[in-house]
Amino acid sequence: MSANSEFGPTHLELNTGAKLPSLGLGTWKASPGDVGHAVTCAVKAGYRHIDCASVYDNEQEGRCNDGDVLEVGLWLNNEVGATLKELFNSGVVNREELWVTSKLWCNSHTPEDVSKALSKTLKDLHLDYIDLYLVCLFTLLYSHTCSFN
Repeated sequence: MSANSEFGPTHLELNTGAKLPSLGLGTWKASPGDVGHAVTCAVKAGYRHIDCASVYDNEQEGRCNDGDVLEVGLWLNNEVGATLKELFNSGVVNREELWVTSKLWCNSHTPEDVSKALSKTLKDLHLDYIDLYLVCLFTLLYSHTCSFN
């Protein structure tokens, strides 16, 4: 079951008992200079689900899965991971109250790449765990490519 508000369910209860918030903030196409502020505002407004992916280039310093810098001059404190860390450290929200989704990008589906990609995501987001790690099947990319248009 799920809790309801006048606008519908506030979360979906999974078979494990985990509660997935029914509304979340997506960070795709969010500018690196703006995404941290958007995450902060959303969490302060009551959002409890943040959706991100390393391929969005805003989890941390605009780096691709293979470590190549895609953009120069990005400020870490405006990125998703640093923003989450600040929200947790300042007591705005506890980690356990926030659902974080990320994605395994198409260039990291080989068994030897999966754990490396997840470890990088955890490091970039300054987290010990993520709540949901989706396997992106958008398209097949060769290893060590990271962008799409």
